[in-house]
Amino acid sequence: MTNREGFAVQARRPAMYVLGALLMLSASGAALAGPKNGVIGVISGGNPELGKTDAKTMCIVCHGADGISPVKGFPDLAGQWPQYLLKELHDFASKKRDDPLAKGTMIDAVKTIHGNKEMEDLVAFFGSLAPPKPKPVPTDAKEKALWSAGKAIYYGGVRATDVPACEACHSATGAGIPPEFPRLAGQDKTYLVEQLTYFHDGTRANDPNGIMRDVAGRLDKQEILALATFIPTLSGGNPTTQLPHPSDTDSGD
Repeated sequence: MTNREGFAVQARRPAMYVLGALLMLSASGAALAGPKNGVIGVISGGNPELGKTDAKTMCIVCHGADGISPVKGFPDLAGQWPQYLLKELHDFASKKRDDPLAKGTMIDAVKTIHGNKEMEDLVAFFGSLAPPKPKPVPTDAKEKALWSAGKAIYYGGVRATDVPACEACHSATGAGIPPEFPRLAGQDKTYLVEQLTYFHDGTRANDPNGIMRDVAGRLDKQEILALATFIPTLSGGNPTTQLPHPSDTDSGD
């Protein structure tokens, strides 16, 4: 029995949540929907060109003209699943997502967006952009140790505390599974640490069925830091394409 197979037996409770969410989403046809016409950024009703115009006045200071944030702690939006971004905008508007970062920025910023159509244009624009490139695997001994620990958690979970493998929802390459499970590959490390901590503490509570609160609540600070060190180095390949498992093909170790 491999480590991954052994973990699948151990991580019963979180795995049930993950499986339940995936079944619920796939039943609606949303979870496994691939890019339309090969373009990830297409969303029904969204116009990327109009979104680009709106983004210039609303978004680029924090998220960058190319969707790559110039500010540490703010997420890169380029190449993110539009369905996920649209959900988050609605959660900001309703204050369902009101973590500390949201309270200081997005809850006010979303008030300047005029209706769902403008939201769809914005998310279509950011989804159409080239996603962030994977960050290099660290060479510093301390950072490399964190990277290796994060890799083990991402693909194998934490058996002792029943933490499931992150790839179950975010895919082996970190590309995510729309609409609920976002792309993580190449994401800003500081942002990842903050959001995992918010889920851990329960200060971010807009996750479907409480999955992230349950999972992150089982992580300690060192494990959160390890994941946030590893995840930005993921390639982010299309989750609808069969790819070799990164743990078998990468040369990071």
